[in-house]
Amino acid sequence: MQYPEILLLPIFMFADYFLTIIGAIKHNQKYSEHFKTEHYELNPQWQQDVKKIKWFNIKHITVTILATTVLVYIFGNFDLPSALINAFIGCILVLYAVIIGRHISNILIF
Repeated sequence: MQYPEILLLPIFMFADYFLTIIGAIKHNQKYSEHFKTEHYELNPQWQQDVKKIKWFNIKHITVTILATTVLVYIFGNFDLPSALINAFIGCILVLYAVIIGRHISNILIF
């Protein structure tokens, strides 16, 4: 594999989901006594699963595996410039780093 850093994507995606669940638990314990919100999760596709505190979410696992597989296939089988691939991977990882940082700050605030 020419770009092993793409394997950080599923780690970040699972961390995002699990930190969302932890944040939802913390939100329900204390924060929701003072502030009322309809959903903790903003993405409508995951709202019901987060509301039910589903630790094992087959939809999320499928999307994670599919996204990683597609990117590994594209990066391995198409002749794309290395700079473009590195920029794309960097954008994804920075985006998820910001999201994970936000989850951690929410958990610490709750």
